[in-house]
Amino acid sequence: MLYAIQGFFFPNHDMGIGVSYATREAHVMVFTAMVRNIFAGAIGPDPDDETELVGFMTDLYGQSELVNVKISEEQMSFTKLYFKHQSLVNYSFNKQASGLWVGEWTGPKVGAGLAQCLLTKVSRDFFINPLISKIISKR
Repeated sequence: MLYAIQGFFFPNHDMGIGVSYATREAHVMVFTAMVRNIFAGAIGPDPDDETELVGFMTDLYGQSELVNVKISEEQMSFTKLYFKHQSLVNYSFNKQASGLWVGEWTGPKVGAGLAQCLLTKVSRDFFINPLISKIISKR
């Protein structure tokens, strides 16, 4: 089974800095805000061991590999390993009645925070570039 995963992770801080142009002069402001970062990826069987799940993900901080992926009816967890800077981030989620997965993340180099996502079962064709699919279908 293949899955598309997409969602947000929220750093464990709530301060931001912005610039206000309410007057003719610019003013720097410190404000409280919930900063969110988008992530998206795929999860599927490990080619070397079909009984295990693996995946990949991309977000603001780069591309990553998903390992130790566990998905049950009510819980999901995985470890995200960034390719570029080798940071490990552990995610754990609980499925809500709405179908939304809500949880938290933590990592020794990156701290901790909250996350939420959607997990969608998809066919392999979902991950093929539409232009390639169009070319293939014409043959």
